[in-house]
Amino acid sequence: MPAVRPAPLIPSTGPCETVGAGGTVPVRGPWRLRTADPELVPLARTLHTLLAPHLGDRLLPFGQGGEVRGGEPAEALELTFALGDTSYGATPHGVSPAGLDTPADESYRLTVDGSGVHCHAATTQGLFRAGTTALQLLSTAGPEDADDSVLGHHVRTDAPHYAWRGLMVDPARGFLSPAELRRIIDLAALYKFNVLHLHLTDNEGWRLELPTLPELTADGSEHYTAREYTELQRYAAERFLTVVPEIDLPGHCGTLRAAVPGLPAAPCPPELSGRFPFVAPLDLQDERTHALVDTVFAQLSALTDGPWVHIGGDEAVGMTADSFAEAVRALRASVRAHGKRPLGWQESSRAGIGPEDLAQFWVDVPMMELPADQAALDARPELLALGQTMGFIEALRRFFASADEDLERILSGGGKVLLSPQSHLYLDRPYAPAIVPPQQAEDAARLGFPSYPARSVAYTAAWDPSAHGVPEESVAGVEATVFGESVRGLADLTFLLLPRLASVAETAWTGRAPQWEEYRERLAGHGRLWRERGLTHLEGTEIAWV
Repeated sequence: MPAVRPAPLIPSTGPCETVGAGGTVPVRGPWRLRTADPELVPLARTLHTLLAPHLGDRLLPFGQGGEVRGGEPAEALELTFALGDTSYGATPHGVSPAGLDTPADESYRLTVDGSGVHCHAATTQGLFRAGTTALQLLSTAGPEDADDSVLGHHVRTDAPHYAWRGLMVDPARGFLSPAELRRIIDLAALYKFNVLHLHLTDNEGWRLELPTLPELTADGSEHYTAREYTELQRYAAERFLTVVPEIDLPGHCGTLRAAVPGLPAAPCPPELSGRFPFVAPLDLQDERTHALVDTVFAQLSALTDGPWVHIGGDEAVGMTADSFAEAVRALRASVRAHGKRPLGWQESSRAGIGPEDLAQFWVDVPMMELPADQAALDARPELLALGQTMGFIEALRRFFASADEDLERILSGGGKVLLSPQSHLYLDRPYAPAIVPPQQAEDAARLGFPSYPARSVAYTAAWDPSAHGVPEESVAGVEATVFGESVRGLADLTFLLLPRLASVAETAWTGRAPQWEEYRERLAGHGRLWRERGLTHLEGTEIAWV
């Protein structure tokens, strides 16, 4: 009898118990998806689509209404879905991406027995999460070329720790076509993420058509039409992800300035005037600018299905503290006036913050790892290659000094913290050369933000959400980010994401960092899953890939 191998699931699940006399089910199938509930047919069809790249002809065609089709082999195993009244876990910690007062119940029970795999949950969200666990069971259970892989009979229950489990991508700098974004949505769904944060605007590009402001996308650069954006949201919703759009203001506004000439600059601190090149932030106290920005958020809010709109608020270089605070307050007020809830990067807390506010924590001076002196700078060839001097380093240190107080400011005001620390969850960090195989060295050298120290996959996986001293009741959730300065397409993006995104999924779902030795054994089986989806990934030497 074939051996039952431990399931290399990521995220790992809750309690798992063997049932019956230790029977097994052959992974080779064939498999059919079935539900007796007509309302679950769309969910089952979506999961069928997600399973198809992995099961191939082992997956029988999906019948109308999910019924068994005539002529199917009698020995076909079933993957079934059913709703019930039982919850299988505690309410998740944090903030609901759907804007609910209480986060959705995503818990589920999954049973493997002689007839197949059976998913039960109290909500459709829970059933979908169960379905992604089933997908991993059926696609990573054994070696890629093995026909005798089996699943042992068992029951497992599972539920997420954090309510907000997000991934931010940056089409403003590294544009992704709608088809490429759909593939990222599928990847995020397979790892139980429930938020896709789109960084849609920056100095390098404005990527969303707004019907009454055609000048913003009139330069011929790639962007999403209003219809494409609507369709992307629908596609994400079918996979239980909420799309959160970001219009990054009052800084990072170079494209907006180019499209609408003549907008005045915000008041600039005397010590910065003329010293360093930067795009002048917007002055939201100027009536014309304020009216334009309000129209932007009115249009964006009308196009957005979800409850959240990200206002940016980071790195507003060249703006006085008072003018920045006024701008953030104006941005928040505009979003709320148009029926959405604002969130911003941590700097937005400097405009005041209350229990209704959500701030995304990304940086403090220690995690920037700035050189302390010239000798330390000389030991950082990546910074020297960028032309950085100690004068520039010290200016950075002064500019970001206020970041060291942002967390305390958020907590003191009663706000919620979305954890996205640059140190571990910025997945545009270069890979450490020591873990890169020779055939991928060229790609690894050109991808990633060049001023970040390169790190291993194990480094990312070691991140502990409690390390920042944020009380559990103040954590909104967890979000990985990958900014697109070096990204020129989907293959570049997934190379940066994978395998690191998997450990973020693990920690966001379980609430804790994985144990590396055990985790990397599970991770080894996921290269197969990514290959079957046609996704490029780092074949890092830390992992014994199978």
